Amino acid sequence: MNDSPARWARLALAPDLDSVAVARQFVGACLRTWKLDDAVDNVSLGVTELVANVVRHAPDTEAVGVHLAVADRITIAVLDGNPDHPTPAVLVDPLSPGGGRGLRIVAAVSREWGTHDTDGGKAVWFSLDLPHHAPAPPRAARLAAR
Repeated sequence: MNDSPARWARLALAPDLDSVAVARQFVGACLRTWKLDDAVDNVSLGVTELVANVVRHAPDTEAVGVHLAVADRITIAVLDGNPDHPTPAVLVDPLSPGGGRGLRIVAAVSREWGTHDTDGGKAVWFSLDLPHHAPAPPRAARLAAR
């Protein structure tokens, strides 16, 4: 059993295009530090789509929050100040050039995804299973993450 605690990291970014690359680099660096290299590609792709969605659809938000947590799974949340929840293109028109494809990408690389209200905005999150060779966090950390 691994005795390391659950791991987490947070980052606040400006709602601009430069933040997309910064968010991708941030989650990649965290996951590599935590020896979760096999998850870097999918997490990076998902966070890229979510931060790009904020820049595209909520440009008036003051900041973009990126929260990364690892307990019994990897969970990433991107927070913004816009209370409107996104709708995947597949629910609107899968061929629409108007957007929504990013959430389909998030759904494809994750185990599950969703949204919830925050104080004055929303969080869009997704989670992935830990890579098979990654040690699970201790039982206390798994229970606290629920």
